[in-house]
Amino acid sequence: EDSFFNRFRKLSSFPLILPVIGGDTRFQPVWVEDVARAFVSSIGNRHTNRQTYALGGPKTYTLRQLLALFMQALGRRRLLLEIPKPVAKTMAAFAQFLPTPPLTPDQLKLLQHDNTVDGEPFPAAFGTPEALEDVLPTLVADHRAEHLQRRLDRYRRNYWKP
Repeated sequence: EDSFFNRFRKLSSFPLILPVIGGDTRFQPVWVEDVARAFVSSIGNRHTNRQTYALGGPKTYTLRQLLALFMQALGRRRLLLEIPKPVAKTMAAFAQFLPTPPLTPDQLKLLQHDNTVDGEPFPAAFGTPEALEDVLPTLVADHRAEHLQRRLDRYRRNYWKP
C-alpha cells in the first residue's frame, strides 16, 4: 500500500477542503514496480556493478499538482487550502505526540526541499518508467482484487513474453 497517497485519501474523506502544506515542493514519483524491475535487472549485470542510481519518475509535479491529480482520480472535488508555515509548524509541534501523527516537524523539514532526481531520472537500461497518470487508477482501486488484477494485466502487457 502507498503511504503517501493513502494519507491524503484519509484527509480527503472530510468534505470541501484538503489542507496543503508546502504546496510548491516538487516531487518526482516513481512507481515501486519500476524500481523493483531496475533492481532485479541490475543483479549480476557487470555494467551496473558498483553503480549508484537515483531513480525518479518521468515527470515532476508540485505537491499541489499531485493532490489535484489524486483528487481527480478519486472522483472527489476538494478546495486545496494552503496552510501557512507558522500554522503548520504549530500543528506539527502538537500533532507529533499523537499515536498516528498526521504531521510531524520532520515532515515539515522534508517539505522545505524538492524531492527530485538530478540528471537522468530513470536510466534507459532499466526500461521506461510508468507515468503517474497511468498508475493512479491502481492506487485508488477500492477493492484489493481489482488492484491485483490491474497489476497482473500491466505485467502481462509490458513484461510477459510467452
